[in-house]
Amino acid sequence: VPEDILRRLVEVYGSDAVVIADAITADPALSERLEPGSALTRGEVEYAVRHELAATVEDVLERRSRMFLWDPENGVPAARAVARIMAGMLDWDAARAAREAEEYEEYVRRTKTFAPMATSTEPRVAHG
Repeated sequence: VPEDILRRLVEVYGSDAVVIADAITADPALSERLEPGSALTRGEVEYAVRHELAATVEDVLERRSRMFLWDPENGVPAARAVARIMAGMLDWDAARAAREAEEYEEYVRRTKTFAPMATSTEPRVAHG
């Protein structure tokens, strides 16, 4: 397992990094980066689905791999590749895979706009 991948696995997955590293050792294709310059590997996506029961692209990119927080582009460039991998593992059709990637991209856009919360017609009262 390449050193930079191993370092990331330990940082993100702690002692569970061994499971992903063993899978990459058995199948070097799992070390494939999802996008040029991306830290995320195919092995991490497969681990998230098989071992952590990730069910959405958002689940993989935000909660499992932490790409939402650690990647300068919040994992958006990898969303479609994650969706394709998950589609093969979870029997999604092409429409579901496309929808998953689009929903993640929209989630990032919405989260990163820092738009104000919906306003209420009721006055806000400080409690204290």
